[in-house]
Amino acid sequence: MSETVSFKMDTRMMWRAIDEHHRTFRRSYEHLFMVAAKGVAAKAVRLTPPFKWQRNSGNTESDRNARQRGISSVEVGILKLFTTDASVALKNGLAQKPTKTIIQANSAMSLMASYHKEKRNPSGRVPKSHKPTKVVTRQALKKYLSTTKKRVGYLASGWVQGAQTVQASVPSWVKKHAGPGSAVLQVTATRLYFRMTNAVGFPTKDMLMASRIPVAVRLQAAAMLRQIVFKTKKKVAL
Repeated sequence: MSETVSFKMDTRMMWRAIDEHHRTFRRSYEHLFMVAAKGVAAKAVRLTPPFKWQRNSGNTESDRNARQRGISSVEVGILKLFTTDASVALKNGLAQKPTKTIIQANSAMSLMASYHKEKRNPSGRVPKSHKPTKVVTRQALKKYLSTTKKRVGYLASGWVQGAQTVQASVPSWVKKHAGPGSAVLQVTATRLYFRMTNAVGFPTKDMLMASRIPVAVRLQAAAMLRQIVFKTKKKVAL
């Protein structure tokens, strides 16, 4: 579990959206706060890798595409490290020809995981320039690929507790991991408060969250403001 890092966000746009909704549609602040919290939690999940988002439009990719791209990225990274062909490892810089497979299936998982972790860059990925120099059995490679692919979505699962607290949607392939996280929700006539924590340990996670969670707040505020315009125009048209 990583150390919790706190940071302040500018929530003025969100409160403006809530205020305008309240004045326009006379919905309670408690209800509108829950709508906002639910939207932010859902967007936090979908702004966390393996999800990608477009900075200009604010759009995020579909749940299905994110999972598939995450799986593909994992496979590409692993195949930059390990090979079942000793001649490939020799070509890529292995010091001497191995007399037997270096990593056997019975001990492969921990050794491969350790080497994989060692070779990741600060963003958690294997550098593009890396070429495989570790020889493993086909059985070991197949098993490690399968095991690691199943972990796609683990980082985003740290938001599951927060999302469930406000009944926000979470893809099943993210929810199944149940990564460490927490949430505090207080909705009363005198206090509106929501805090969610993603406690999954991951390289550069804190920097990533500090940049993307404010985006989740801005996107939800913008969505609520657009909804006011849409509903107001629709009402006038009727």
